[in-house]
Amino acid sequence: MIERILLNIFFVILPFILLPIFYSNNYDKFLKIRKYYIFFSALLASLACMIFTIHIDSLIIFDFRFILQLYASLLLGPVISIVFFIFTVSYEFLFEGQGLLFATIISGLHVILSIFYSEKFKNNSAEHRIFSFTLIHILTGVFASLYLYITNGVQHSIELLLWFLAQAFAAFIVIFFWEYVCKNLILQSRLVHMEKMDIVSHLAASISHEVRNPLTTVRGFLQLLSKMKNSNKSKEYIKISIDELDRAEAIISEYLTFAKPSENKIKTLDIKNEFSRMIEIMRPLANQYNVEIKANLQENLYILGEQQSLQQCFINIIKNSIEAMNKDGGTLSIKTSLEYDRILIKINDNGVGMTKQQLSRIGEPYFSTKGSQGTGLGMMVVFKIVELMQGSIDISSECGKGTEITVTFPLAGELFIFNEVAITDV
Repeated sequence: MIERILLNIFFVILPFILLPIFYSNNYDKFLKIRKYYIFFSALLASLACMIFTIHIDSLIIFDFRFILQLYASLLLGPVISIVFFIFTVSYEFLFEGQGLLFATIISGLHVILSIFYSEKFKNNSAEHRIFSFTLIHILTGVFASLYLYITNGVQHSIELLLWFLAQAFAAFIVIFFWEYVCKNLILQSRLVHMEKMDIVSHLAASISHEVRNPLTTVRGFLQLLSKMKNSNKSKEYIKISIDELDRAEAIISEYLTFAKPSENKIKTLDIKNEFSRMIEIMRPLANQYNVEIKANLQENLYILGEQQSLQQCFINIIKNSIEAMNKDGGTLSIKTSLEYDRILIKINDNGVGMTKQQLSRIGEPYFSTKGSQGTGLGMMVVFKIVELMQGSIDISSECGKGTEITVTFPLAGELFIFNEVAITDV
């Protein structure tokens, strides 16, 4: 019996042992397949548990299938819980038989829980998820004990107590491992990205001061020349020179973001209000390109950040999306939502799109899809601001169809601590 209990515990924690092995340096890739990973891990682990059941006697048979099934149901919603209900009942009907009634009751309760508690579970803090998930399995153990007491009387009390404690322990380990591994994957991903951006930071700091001084001097002399009595052609050339100097100054100001992040006071920002303001700012440009902006902004989404930086970040993204439509017209959609304690911001356009090679270079210094008209610094600034706000960015695009940019930020107020490192909740 003890061997089977340990084997069942191994099956339910194996997916979380394998997770950092395969995705330790690529958390963004894991985010794309997270739902599939959770579902198939729960499916395969529960199947293994059902094959290697725990026999107390010929009538009392248990396993830990419901631990990962419930966790997947709470994270992925009622549809997945119904899939597990059908899977479990079908298996019991075809291969076991004696546990059909109990499995039907527990799986049915999981469906009800996922319908009424799934969204609240996902939106709660990590500590609350750990507590509630463990408590549910303790209550499940109490229910199972009462069920056996009614059907079989008081028998095998030591074995049942051992199973009861083992299941509660396994449930705690599963949820704890998941939260712990996810936090560490996020931390590793940020550390790798910070190392890459450190070179850019040093470069920005070294060139900004040296280049700005001569620009200021040249601009001053050009202004003096423009006030003198010269030919109209000379004045035109001087005006062009001043405009280009102003453009160079703006580029350097953007580049300086990498060397000297804003030190303004961080505050709680209402995503809906901020995006409503940004949409109004960008509407004249959208009208110029015959672009319709559609916004679906969820209420009560708050993040911690600096207002000017947030606006600079998303105005750059929205501007690029509008300009990608090349005055042929199109639709730009902006949607905000909440998922797993993180705020998702999706910006879609139906512009020219990008090739896989272009997509792989987005955010690199001096790379731009606009050719000689762009510097690439705008998207570098976007990546830097998102990083400073402890967010992540994912870009998908297809030539001729458009681009989707998904930016995620931690929900304001969610904090989780492991190994004396405080990081924002996933």
